[in-house]
Amino acid sequence: MKDRRNRNNGMMRRTGMLPVFLVAVVALILGASFPNSWADDGDGNEMPFKDAEIFIEFNSTDGDTGIQVFLDDDGWKKITIEDPNDLKIFQVKGKGTVKKLGLTELFFESVEPELGDLSLEDFLDLFPEGDYEFEGKRNDGIELESEVAFTHIIPCGPELVSPEEGDVLDPNSDVVITWEKVTQVVDPTLTYEDEVVCEDSDDLEIESYQVILEGEDSELTVILPAEDSSLKVPSEIIKANTAYKFEVLAKEESGNQTITESFFCTAPLTETQCEDLVDAL
Repeated sequence: MKDRRNRNNGMMRRTGMLPVFLVAVVALILGASFPNSWADDGDGNEMPFKDAEIFIEFNSTDGDTGIQVFLDDDGWKKITIEDPNDLKIFQVKGKGTVKKLGLTELFFESVEPELGDLSLEDFLDLFPEGDYEFEGKRNDGIELESEVAFTHIIPCGPELVSPEEGDVLDPNSDVVITWEKVTQVVDPTLTYEDEVVCEDSDDLEIESYQVILEGEDSELTVILPAEDSSLKVPSEIIKANTAYKFEVLAKEESGNQTITESFFCTAPLTETQCEDLVDAL
């Protein structure tokens, strides 16, 4: 379109710009009035969760197994999880003011039955391998969807070397917790009580180890790379006449993890006193 002059005021204008200008104004008004209806990932598709995890935790000392789930995103109001067979295994919705405000992180773990009550084989039948679908909806209208791989690769519990269970140690010296690196997996057909069978697997890939030390009024948690097999606990945080529980956790790249537990005490406690105090922790 050519420019033309308004004879009344002498101003220049482009007659073809008026419709475009009106559309832009309407868009801005609607965007300001209804921001939720305009929110998406830019492509009109679902967005993945910021974080979504489902994994097995096996306790090789107590012989129990459980499932743990963690997810995170901003201001969601509904979450659903389906297994590889499209069966819904979990759902949660915000209600009332919680729904209006929105939720963020969510973590939960299942009951952990002992092998004598539910064999590992039967437990794994409840949670088949494959992709678990996490679906959700945020308060801004964005749909959330993530597929999370779930496996039955369970690392064997780390074999603890030191301290030996029930040792009474000098509180003025560093405590060095050591273990053998994990190279095997738990037999998935495990059906026995109070016995864990390990076997070789080419699929095992240890990602990290975690050491947790717990005393009467203190707790220490350290995550170490897969190459490490020891942790030195400085004497400055070890107290005399105290019982300590500790565990070493092996985490596989799938997220599945296995715990081995033990305990020690510091002088002048005796070994008998040590056991009594540990039971009270």
